Amino acid sequence: MRRLTKPNLTQAAVYAACVQGIGDGNVRARFNAIAQQVDQNELVYDQLASAGHLYQWVSHARGENHVAALGQVTRGEFKQLYKNHMARAGKPARPIYDQIRMSAPNNICPYCGFGSVETVDHFLPKGRYSSLSVLPLNLVPACRDCNGGKLDSILMADNVHSHPYYEQQYVFDDEWLYASIVQTQIPYIEFLLVVPAAWPADVSHRVANHFQEFDLQRRFAIQASERLVYFANVIQGSVADGATAMIAETLQQQARAERVAHGVNSWQSALAKTVANDAWFQAVGYTQLL
Repeated sequence: MRRLTKPNLTQAAVYAACVQGIGDGNVRARFNAIAQQVDQNELVYDQLASAGHLYQWVSHARGENHVAALGQVTRGEFKQLYKNHMARAGKPARPIYDQIRMSAPNNICPYCGFGSVETVDHFLPKGRYSSLSVLPLNLVPACRDCNGGKLDSILMADNVHSHPYYEQQYVFDDEWLYASIVQTQIPYIEFLLVVPAAWPADVSHRVANHFQEFDLQRRFAIQASERLVYFANVIQGSVADGATAMIAETLQQQARAERVAHGVNSWQSALAKTVANDAWFQAVGYTQLL
């Protein structure tokens, strides 16, 4: 999970660029008639998200695309505004879509922290919150696994997860992701979340939901399986070189490097820290992966 800077884009500019691409004059006029209301959405969204209360935004049922969402613009027309006039290549607003998609540092998905960004996700799903379809603050660069695995559900207080633009900074600074090596015939890694006791309950709840929503326990374990073999070879190399006494320090150095490179709550850092502190793996377990 990674924090992102809010898009340097206003709803007014994005909305105008999207509406500009509409060929039907009647449809374009109906969109222009609600421009002020759409702009107001940006302010309300920012206020609710900053307070961690986005779940208070009123949703609508999926489907029923003919039903008006705002003014005389229907749910379906809002969704088509995004699909046909923002995400579609060649449209006036496509450069804005590309700007958001490419805004994640090193093209790394902020939801999982390791996937390659390939698309743009609607934090509040456009199928439930269609009037927010082209709101920049609601658009998050994401990998296909996170975007496809994320449920198109109504956001409520009990299922809200972390928003990359709004989550508290201490969530990214405090350690809460841990790993353990399971001592079996073929050792493997398990990841677990332990939030600091000092965190407010709503923040702890969001992070726990995030861990579950994006299936991070399972996905981190898959990523870590090959890396654990790498560490086994690092240990084997030290043994072969007669540098057994240096194994622990070598692994501690690698753990520090992973933390600097990927952050304290990355699967890489949690794995490296566990390997560096696991005497069984350093003495016996590593051999079972070679």
